[in-house]
Amino acid sequence: MDNTNPWIKRFERERAARKEAEKLLEDKSLELYNANLSLEKKVQERTKELKLALEEAHVAQKAKDAFFSSMSHELRTPLNAIIGFSQILSKQENVPEKILSFVQKINIAGNTLLKLINTILNFSKIESDNMQINKEEIQAKSFVDDLLLLIETQAHAKNITLKADVKTVAFMADKQLMHQAILNILSNAVKFTHQGGKISIKGTSLDGRFILSICDDGVGISEENQEKLFKPFAQVHNEYQAKVDGTGLGLYLTLKIVQLHGGELTLQSKLGQGSCFTIRI
Repeated sequence: MDNTNPWIKRFERERAARKEAEKLLEDKSLELYNANLSLEKKVQERTKELKLALEEAHVAQKAKDAFFSSMSHELRTPLNAIIGFSQILSKQENVPEKILSFVQKINIAGNTLLKLINTILNFSKIESDNMQINKEEIQAKSFVDDLLLLIETQAHAKNITLKADVKTVAFMADKQLMHQAILNILSNAVKFTHQGGKISIKGTSLDGRFILSICDDGVGISEENQEKLFKPFAQVHNEYQAKVDGTGLGLYLTLKIVQLHGGELTLQSKLGQGSCFTIRI
């Protein structure tokens, strides 16, 4: 073969270049294959780790739920006795005024602690999607009257007027959960209403929905703080609100409980002019 022929030289160069390209492609393909194998192995290992972590999280969540359930029962039993006996004592005749004052404080403290226990337990259930709704027919007027009895002492201590206009209607809801939801709003209304203020409660039925409004003429809430109000552990602060305590869970749980019933909770408020919460279920 005549290696001096320019066409043969060109052919040889092209063949060498093609072989080099094929070798490079083969090397890159092998490199990519090995990279894919390595990545697949890492994905499998990571998936296994995540699956194990998820299983451990489920176990931990079950343990936490069991702990909260057990502890809440253990704490509720003596608390209910304390609250019950304090209520009986407060209604006895010829009880010295000083002793009656102590009994009322015991009752308030007991109810506050019981409310805190219920709040923590229900927060745990909602966060773990473990909240059960057991609906029953509730007579609105007697239901609200019972709630007002729980805040009556605190309201009277601040000379707050409680005015209720609840129609004789019934609605379907989980009584215990709705009790907590509405009590959260009523308790806040008492907290954030000044001495001598007013709280009004209106309840009615419209187009198959039960509507309950709780309005006060208290400190009110700014638009900025209204956005934070229904978030867990949220605390809105102003000169007055810094003086009261709370977990920051009450209204978050109220909103979640109402939503679990397929309802809605709305707020109308202006700073310094009071607040009005409305539940529709």
